[in-house]
Amino acid sequence: MTEKLRYLASKFGEAVTILRREHNRKALFHIIREGKKLLLRLSPKKGSGWVKFGTGDPYDTGRAMEIVALMYPFYGEHVKVIPIFERAELSGEGDISGRTNLAGILFPLAALMLDRDVRAFIKELNEYKEEL
Repeated sequence: MTEKLRYLASKFGEAVTILRREHNRKALFHIIREGKKLLLRLSPKKGSGWVKFGTGDPYDTGRAMEIVALMYPFYGEHVKVIPIFERAELSGEGDISGRTNLAGILFPLAALMLDRDVRAFIKELNEYKEEL
């Protein structure tokens, strides 16, 4: 067990070393920036709906509502959540609309693949993965 922990700690240290290199940090920030663009282009523009759910146990339904309440700022204006405490049920209806095109997906991906730092970062990660 101790050997396994030492091995994992050394591999974690190597991963941190890889991420601390300047060109890898640049690549990681570029990946995050282009990933945000991609997510914004793929996200729906309008949406509405409702969800009814219940677990059959009021305690479990209440616990699930606690988790759902944490995400309220993201869906609050568009989705109505209806808890059912008496029975187990999951039903809903929704309507989302928006648009995306192939260029909106390909341009961020091409920008990543054409970046020298990103390609080197991916190559380094693949070499690290092979060592595991």
